Amino acid sequence: MKLAEVPFSIKLDASDPICRFSGIKNPLPVILQGKIDLAVKENGGWSIIDYKTNYYETEEDLNLLINHYTNQIRLYCRIWERITKEKVSVGELYFTGTGSVIVNI
Repeated sequence: MKLAEVPFSIKLDASDPICRFSGIKNPLPVILQGKIDLAVKENGGWSIIDYKTNYYETEEDLNLLINHYTNQIRLYCRIWERITKEKVSVGELYFTGTGSVIVNI
């Protein structure tokens, strides 16, 4: 199964582990909204793919981008598991110019 551009909206209390992970420090509940570019279910687990259009020239630039976006894809994986109540196996950043980077979730 493949699902593209899946919008989400999730209410999180201040004590929610997703709030702590994402660095949200608000004593009141928050609504977190976003869009997951691609979710693919294979072999009993989900892969969450986030497309990135950033241009880079060097391996060092790529590593900076990976470091910058890693928490975002991890957050999307946790939100997907919360919403679907199913396991995410892989979080992936897909750089449109060069291809995929698998992120340890």
